[in-house]
Amino acid sequence: MLCKLFHRFHITHFFLFFFQFFLHLFHFVLNSIIIFPFNVIHQLHLPLQLRDFQFQLLFNIKFLL
Repeated sequence: MLCKLFHRFHITHFFLFFFQFFLHLFHFVLNSIIIFPFNVIHQLHLPLQLRDFQFQLLFNIKFLL
């Protein structure tokens, strides 16, 4: 019974790790495809403070994920 429980826990842990990995991968792809070009395009039009705030917000979102 203990062995079965451990096995179940191991599988759950593995799936959790996999999910987290895919979440990071998806976020990285999303970041490079959508957010990065958007920042480059609008970089010259935005005031410096707003741009800094945007990058800080982006970093905070990344840190949370």
